[in-house]
Amino acid sequence: MKKFPNSDIAKIATEITERIRELAGKKPASFARKAGIRYQSFCKYLEGSEPGATKVVQIARASNVSCDWLLTGKEPEKKEADENLSTTNAELLAQMKFLRERLETVEAEFKEYKERHPMEGNEEGLGAVGR
Repeated sequence: MKKFPNSDIAKIATEITERIRELAGKKPASFARKAGIRYQSFCKYLEGSEPGATKVVQIARASNVSCDWLLTGKEPEKKEADENLSTTNAELLAQMKFLRERLETVEAEFKEYKERHPMEGNEEGLGAVGR
């Protein structure tokens, strides 16, 4: 475990340590256990040591925050692709609704057709074809 050397990085490290302390609250041993990190190692992070990438992920997951927030204090900005994805999902849902309604219509028409045109010797009409 490394201590951060220069002042800019030391400031960032201090902020990360503060966020880890905030997440751990008054029960750091319980939080360390929840994160799957040995308590002795976790205490070093609370004292300012640099957690590795794996530990950052474990801490973030245990506290239900993003790694971005843990490291920078900021949530990532939404990308344009994310907004397009939301639009795409809405469009897909609308298409699914249309297809579901169309399927119901076709099924009703087919049932009506079977009732009007029963096959000889087949009480179920066309419904038995392909069975």
